[in-house]
Amino acid sequence: MLVAALAMGCEAEPVDAVDAGATVDVGAVDGAVGVDVGAVDMAYDMASEPMADMAYDMTSDMALDMASEPSDMASDPDGEALDLGPEPDLGPEPDLGPEPDTAPEPDLGPDMAGPVDLDWVEVACEDPSWMAGACVAGEGRPQDDFGGAHIADDMPIEYAVSPPSTGPHRSRWGRWGEYSYMPPQRYLHNLEHGGIALLYHPCAPAETVDALRELARARPEDDGGAFRWVMTPYPGLESAVAVLAWGWVYEAECVRADEVGQFIDRFYRMAPEDVASNGAYERGWLGR
Repeated sequence: MLVAALAMGCEAEPVDAVDAGATVDVGAVDGAVGVDVGAVDMAYDMASEPMADMAYDMTSDMALDMASEPSDMASDPDGEALDLGPEPDLGPEPDLGPEPDTAPEPDLGPDMAGPVDLDWVEVACEDPSWMAGACVAGEGRPQDDFGGAHIADDMPIEYAVSPPSTGPHRSRWGRWGEYSYMPPQRYLHNLEHGGIALLYHPCAPAETVDALRELARARPEDDGGAFRWVMTPYPGLESAVAVLAWGWVYEAECVRADEVGQFIDRFYRMAPEDVASNGAYERGWLGR
């Protein structure tokens, strides 16, 4: 502004050189006196400095200094740390009561991984005063043919006669030998394969049971292999012993070996199927 005003006011003699700090008299200029050229040079130098860079450097340094000094307190405008006082007392932690008890796992009872055996019963002598009748000749008789259908394990099977020698039964027959109990739903399949079932009353004396077992074990092998027999107590049996083949029943009050032998000779392996192999069912199996 000042230089522009001088130029417009008049034409001055050209100045070949002006030492820094000298005063130049430019004549009569409205409102103008002397011009300090040195001051002009200083102003130019200041304007030519990158002021924005200087400001940036200053603010950046301040920000770095503030960030590098950790403080838990705020600062006032003069840079003094403000004392915010102690942290507020929030009191004790709330009592949430005891930890909740975890309920015990429910008792699901015994392991029932396998299928339920609908045919099984616990056999015991329910009448200790029971006694076998006189040891006289036994009686053999045929039974009606009630077929031999295979029924699923989860379907109940009932019989019109007792003990049955034919009728519907389970698909798995029993392993040959003696059982603590073998239900008719199982031994009927063994009879269907040509075997013999030896039944005794749950209260029969031990000598009667021993005689049946020894009779079965004494039978010789034949062209079909070892003698096929199963032996079990039978609840509700009306006689002391009974010997069964497919479709036939022999009953007696004692073990009459000759009569039992004749019955076996006549009806053994006289059945719809002739199968000597052991079956998969063996619950209550005691041996052979």
